[in-house]
Amino acid sequence: MLAEAIGAKRVPSDSFTAFTHPSGHSIGNCAWRVRVEPQTLARLAALAATQDGFHLYDPVESMPDGLEAETRQEILRRAGFQRQFSLVRFLSPEGFDAMPVQLVEVDTPADRRKVANFMTEQFFGRAKTEFREVVTRATSGAGRLRLAITGSMQDIRGAVMVCDLPEAFGIYNLAVRPDCRRRGVGRGILQTLWHTARATPGDRRPIVLQSDPSLAVWYRALGFRELGHLEAYVLDASLRN
Repeated sequence: MLAEAIGAKRVPSDSFTAFTHPSGHSIGNCAWRVRVEPQTLARLAALAATQDGFHLYDPVESMPDGLEAETRQEILRRAGFQRQFSLVRFLSPEGFDAMPVQLVEVDTPADRRKVANFMTEQFFGRAKTEFREVVTRATSGAGRLRLAITGSMQDIRGAVMVCDLPEAFGIYNLAVRPDCRRRGVGRGILQTLWHTARATPGDRRPIVLQSDPSLAVWYRALGFRELGHLEAYVLDASLRN
């Protein structure tokens, strides 16, 4: 779990799973598995009002309380949460045709910082400096999450974050340098990670990732199966402390 990996503090509750973290990064400031009801959402709104970068995640393919997606969104809106973005959730195919690349795991604080900065620049290069610094610090500081690169520390071509848990093998922040795209680098990283996840005979853990909708076509072309969407909500700015 990403939030636990960066040392986020769990918020006790039976009606949601939530964490807070002083970095202000949504990895550690988030809630999910939320029971969509006024009392629960009021408590989450009060929590979000005191936290920077707090996101409420709602998997639209899972409706445990029986509410339709449109109804849930309206209830969230009334509680003060507004939709910010959506991610597509994918399950890896049972192998795909690509040439593996050599991935080198980085472990020193300085190298993790450099790789985290590389990732941040690929995804948030146009964001404000303060925001990029928060993302870089949170990514590099998530010591229980593995960071790996292809290329060298002097010439990073691609990078990826891995969450290797007993229940699932998660792939995050797959980033390829612009001048190295369309050359098989991203495919090669995925192929290498697939072999890593299946290195132990009989290991059938799901290999999962989340993608920006703009990259969904690329993942589908590789054989990834869509599991659903993850909607991210933030508290309306007028309700923040």
